[in-house]
Amino acid sequence: MRKSLIILAILLCGAVFFTACEYEFIVHPDTTDPEGPGGDDPISFSQQIVPIFTSRCLNCHDTGDTSPDLSAANAYSSITSDNLVNTTNPESSILYDYIKPSTSGHSWRKYTNNQAALVLKWIEEGAKNN
Repeated sequence: MRKSLIILAILLCGAVFFTACEYEFIVHPDTTDPEGPGGDDPISFSQQIVPIFTSRCLNCHDTGDTSPDLSAANAYSSITSDNLVNTTNPESSILYDYIKPSTSGHSWRKYTNNQAALVLKWIEEGAKNN
């Protein structure tokens, strides 16, 4: 009987340990992070936003696949022609809605808080093709 209680206690502790913990990758934006939106320099679409798309989205959103086409050559025209950015109310942009940290993330890809903040700041700056 005592052996059964010990095994039950171990199983219970193991179940609590594996189900109660959730790891969430959180990075706070700051000026020292190269992906972060810190600083006064404008966000560069080609240098800072496109790499997010190419590293996270091209499995599905490449030329000829699922719309919008987020390949480097077509990303800007695709997201602006599909009205995925709202410069008047950036936080309501469809593009930002897919990657903002308060959601579970779009599809199976996860975005860091810095990547989401970078996209939001780019939209707030007018979503320029720079």
